[in-house]
Amino acid sequence: MAPTALPTANPVSLSATTATIRTSQSSCLHNIAFLKNDGSNFTTWKFRISRVLIQCGLWKIVSGQEQQP
Repeated sequence: MAPTALPTANPVSLSATTATIRTSQSSCLHNIAFLKNDGSNFTTWKFRISRVLIQCGLWKIVSGQEQQP
């Protein structure tokens, strides 16, 4: 079986206020606002980033429930 080629495009693009993340498992884009220095958007940022990590199947690794492969 031949190895699968890795994507050459950068999956993350940045603007002044958001990061756009393209997951390799889907063509869905996730616009996540950057965490502000004063933490004023932490609750929103935490919710959005956790949803992306769950959708990508990474939440258990990030939360420590599962070891990194």
